Amino acid sequence: MMISHNTFADTVTATTSLGYYPFDIDVNPNTDRIYVTTFNHVTYNSSYAFVIDGSTNSVIDKLWAGYDDGFAGVGVNQKTNRIYVADGSGKIVIIDGATNAITGTITGIPYPQYFAVNPSTNKIYVQSNNQDIFVVNSMTDTISKSLRACGTYTMNNQPQGNILPVDVAVNPVTNMAYVACVKAVKVMGGSYQSAASYVAVIDGSTDTVLKNVTLGSSNAWPSGIRVNPDTNRIYVGGSPSASVIDGNTNLLTSTINAGCGCAGRVGVDPNTNKVYFSDGGNRLTIVDGATNTVIGSVAVGSNPASVGVNPVTNKIYVVNTESQTVSVIDGSSSNTSTVSSAPQILQATAGTRNITISWQPPSSNGGSAITGYKVYRSTSSGSETGYVNLGNVTSYTNTIVTPGVTYFYKVRAVNSAGISPLS
Repeated sequence: MMISHNTFADTVTATTSLGYYPFDIDVNPNTDRIYVTTFNHVTYNSSYAFVIDGSTNSVIDKLWAGYDDGFAGVGVNQKTNRIYVADGSGKIVIIDGATNAITGTITGIPYPQYFAVNPSTNKIYVQSNNQDIFVVNSMTDTISKSLRACGTYTMNNQPQGNILPVDVAVNPVTNMAYVACVKAVKVMGGSYQSAASYVAVIDGSTDTVLKNVTLGSSNAWPSGIRVNPDTNRIYVGGSPSASVIDGNTNLLTSTINAGCGCAGRVGVDPNTNKVYFSDGGNRLTIVDGATNTVIGSVAVGSNPASVGVNPVTNKIYVVNTESQTVSVIDGSSSNTSTVSSAPQILQATAGTRNITISWQPPSSNGGSAITGYKVYRSTSSGSETGYVNLGNVTSYTNTIVTPGVTYFYKVRAVNSAGISPLS
C-alpha cells in the first residue's frame, strides 16, 4: 500500500464494470451520484451515460439518448442537480438528476466536448472542438455567449489557423474560468508539433479573456486542467511535465517533474490538497498540492482517461477506457480521526449592503483539530452550494449581495478527515 501526504492512503477499493468504453466522468457530491459517458469503438450507436451510486459503487441506471455518434464529456451542476452530456451529433443532452430522465437538449454548439460548471453563477463553460468556448446559462439552458478564448495565430500578418482548446475548468469562489490551449503546427511529413501552449484566464463576470499564461516547453502538450478552489491553484496536465498556476497572480509558479506520468486529465481533492493525473497507461499519479511533488501512484485499469472527485466522501473515480471500468479509490484518512459534527447555531445579521453570518464550532471535532470552514450560499433554501472557504474562524461578512434578495447559508467544518455535515 502506498502512503501519501498527511497520512492519507490512496488504494483502489472497488471496480465498477460498464461493458462500454468510458470517456468522461463527473460527480455530484450532494447526491453521491457519479456520471460516466461511454462510447462503442465499433458501432458508436450503442453508447450510454451511466449513473453510479457512490454508496454501493453499482450502476443504477444507464441512458441512451438516441443519437448515433457516441457521447463525449459530462458536467454536473450540483446546485440544480442537472447533468449535461455532450454527444457526437453536436447536441448537449440534459438529464434530471432526481429522476435520471432526459429532459431536453441544447443545440448550436458544434462538437461540444468538455464542461466546467460554476454552480455559484449557474454558468457552464463548454469546450467545443470547433475552437470556441461557449457559455451556457444553466437556469434557462440557453447559450449566452461564445468566445475564441485561445485566439488565432498569424504568419506574415496573415491568419494561419486557430489555437485549440483542450480542456476547461472553473473556480466558483473567484468566478474565474481557465482554458488550456495548444497551437499545433503541421510539419513536413504531415505530423503536428506544438508551437505554443498556454492557459487563457476568463473573467466570469464579463466572460472575456483577461490574460494568457504561457506554459512553455515544459508543458508543450497540455491535456487537462482543474482548480483547487481552497488554494486557488490551477493544475494543468501535460507532457513532458505538468504545470501549476497561482490563481491570485495568474503566474506560472511551478512545474511538476518531467516523467511524472501527468500527461492525462486531472482531478483535485481540495480536502486533502492532492492532485490526481491520469497517465494514459495503467496508473494514476498522485501529487502533493502543498509541495507540487509526486508522492506516489496507484495502479488502475488500462488507459485511464478521466478523473472525478467527491470531496465529501474523499473518493476518487477513474474511468479506464480499454478496461471498460471505473476504478474507485479511497483517499480518506488512514488515521483514527473522523469528520467533525456540524457547526452549531448558525445566525445571520443583515447590514446595509452586507450580511454577516456567525456560528459556533462543532460539538465534536472527530478527534482532529478544526482547520477551517466552508460557507455555502443560495437564494433558495436547500440548494446551497460552495461559496467561500475560510480559515479557523466563526464568522463571515458577505459583501456581494443584492438589496431585496433573500439569501440562505449553511456551513461545514473541515478537519484532517474531511468535511462535516451541513449546519
